[in-house]
Amino acid sequence: MFLLALFAGIFIGFILTVYACGYVLEREKRYRKKFLMYYQMMDKWMLHMERGENVCRGLKEKGIDTVAIYGMGKVYHHLKYELQQEGVTVKYVIDEKDEVLGEQNVYMLKDQLPDIKVVIVTVIDEYDDIREQLRKRMLDSAIISVNDLINGKGDIINE
Repeated sequence: MFLLALFAGIFIGFILTVYACGYVLEREKRYRKKFLMYYQMMDKWMLHMERGENVCRGLKEKGIDTVAIYGMGKVYHHLKYELQQEGVTVKYVIDEKDEVLGEQNVYMLKDQLPDIKVVIVTVIDEYDDIREQLRKRMLDSAIISVNDLINGKGDIINE
């Protein structure tokens, strides 16, 4: 009886170990994909900067002088700077963190969001899901990815 319990324990332990390793490997794969996406985006952004191009210039040319931004990570700070250089005002920010220090006009997705013509999403690895959530809340707003802005697909704003 003792041997049966020992083998059952070893078998269950083996199954749990294989499952845990698979979970860890899948998580690592997602992280690699995410960071590759951000690396490629930032590389393209830097190429624009080296050429003296502001990726936000197209917004101003389309008459957009006020936007909202979804996401307050590292990309947010760079985008905010580029928008300010081009004379585009960030009216408010949408972020899902409970505490955001040093920023005004920060809303959560569940809040009543002020009307705005354009929302730029800085979270590129979850863009499709975030866009759908924003679409349900902001019917009259164009929602674009910062990646689309950098890649010159700002014509998406005319949707």
